[in-house]
Amino acid sequence: MDKRTLLAVILSVIVMTGGYLLQNKLAPPAPVIEETEAAAAVETVEQETTAEPAETVTIDFEAVDEVVPARTVKVDTDVLSVEFSNSGAVITSLVLKDHLDYATNLPIDMINKGDGDYNAFNISFDEKFNQFLTENFHYENKGNGVHEFYRDFRKTGSDEVFRVVKRYTFSDQEYLFKIDVTLVDAPYSSYSLSFGPDIGPTFTKLDNRNELRRYYSYSDGKKENHKLKGDVETITNQVDWASINGKYFSLIIVPEDRTSAITWEKNTLSGYNNSSELHLTSNLSGSRTDSSYYVYAGPKNTEILKKYESSETNQFGLSESHFDEVIDSSTIPGLGWLSNILKYILIFFNKLIPNYGIAIILLTLLIKIIFYPVTHKSFESTSKMQAIQPKLKKLQDQYKNDPQKLNMATAELYKEEGVNPLGGCLPMLVQMPIFFALYGLLNSYFGLRGASFIPGWIDNLSSPESIFTLPFAIPLLGWTAVRLLPFLYLGTQLVMSRITQAGTAAAGGQSNSQMKMLTLGMPIMFFFILYDMPSGLLLYWTVTNVLSAAQQYVINKKKAAQS
Repeated sequence: MDKRTLLAVILSVIVMTGGYLLQNKLAPPAPVIEETEAAAAVETVEQETTAEPAETVTIDFEAVDEVVPARTVKVDTDVLSVEFSNSGAVITSLVLKDHLDYATNLPIDMINKGDGDYNAFNISFDEKFNQFLTENFHYENKGNGVHEFYRDFRKTGSDEVFRVVKRYTFSDQEYLFKIDVTLVDAPYSSYSLSFGPDIGPTFTKLDNRNELRRYYSYSDGKKENHKLKGDVETITNQVDWASINGKYFSLIIVPEDRTSAITWEKNTLSGYNNSSELHLTSNLSGSRTDSSYYVYAGPKNTEILKKYESSETNQFGLSESHFDEVIDSSTIPGLGWLSNILKYILIFFNKLIPNYGIAIILLTLLIKIIFYPVTHKSFESTSKMQAIQPKLKKLQDQYKNDPQKLNMATAELYKEEGVNPLGGCLPMLVQMPIFFALYGLLNSYFGLRGASFIPGWIDNLSSPESIFTLPFAIPLLGWTAVRLLPFLYLGTQLVMSRITQAGTAAAGGQSNSQMKMLTLGMPIMFFFILYDMPSGLLLYWTVTNVLSAAQQYVINKKKAAQS
């Protein structure tokens, strides 16, 4: 998570535990012309032009056969819309038909070029990643979703000709496709297949926050998170796959022979903390080298990713791929299992009432019911602790010059009154794993993306809601919209704090002053921190405040009746 979100989590823990401790004492494209392929399930459209290849750095190879016109080829499946350029035989657009980019209100393009002209699946040689093949390739539609590009080249200063063939295979209902690369008589020691510098969707910058990217590899049954602390990071051990990951979408590349070296090379786009090109490098041996790659470009949706665990549930026969490892289900390592339990409960509530906003409310209510005995004991312990504050103050005055006797007298008082000084804090600590697991779930669960709670207000639980868009950004804060949920959170937090205070005896002096600062200052600070958080998270916190306030109110009423 980003530093701002991490700060919110840490301060949440401080609020939930610190309060009890204080009471005791956070260029234009070519036009496209349709051509229907009857033999394949996918549609292909193409256009020939006289455009020149893209300008690039000096390279040490050249095409040797006749001039090949530039061509744009479009392939449509049920879930993907893919556009190729034969200049380099690359993918220039990879659109997910069923998922909107909320910044543009158009389907998501998984190729995020930023301000540059980057394309996907370029080929280079001998790890010269900036010297891509950009000449126009011949193109053939092979049928059955197979699209082949090929061209003959000659290395500068040599008469020997080598051939490069790239073959793309698509299937309906699959976010996965296959790339086959064949090189014949290539006079190099290695070649690289490259993607980058980033994936979609377009990132909408909120409140001066940058989008984070995560770079994973998977091998020997274990996922590794690559932090990319330097400009280049290379791993040479055999990997099952390498990936570039956003919050809800991922691009995963699977080298079929597992011998490719994986290199991430930083190429940070504007508005991003990190963006990186991904290069898969394979050695060339003999007169012919054939390599195959599977590419998944789609949502981080468990149901879809699990298709690639069994060869019987996907068209490409992949099995035991462990693609679901790209999903970050918890903010704390080791709590993924707990997040998964909460996720299935959330899904169950959503099936009962098809509204994820209501499902979040029901899940929050269930958690409060389960932990009612614990929180009740915490409130009771806090009340008892506050009730003996005058006696503690008297002991402090009596033994102010003898700390040892003060400690002994304090312990004796706790024993006589049946008070545990940590009784208000420890029950809350028991709930921390649930808090972190639920936070991770609501902050990353794909099902919440685009899920509406109240149409016209909270239309997307995975992003901040707004009731009014400002024509300017508020100085220093960077806010561009008026949001209602943060104000509801602040109001309910202040009400809960006041009700909690009303149920305890005044501690007086510095302790009372500290309590006032906590109950007023912390909610206000959180208001600023959480202002641009996803509405699903703020809904959870707001409902938690309401339920906690109601619980404390009942305790206060019972206490008053007993008095």
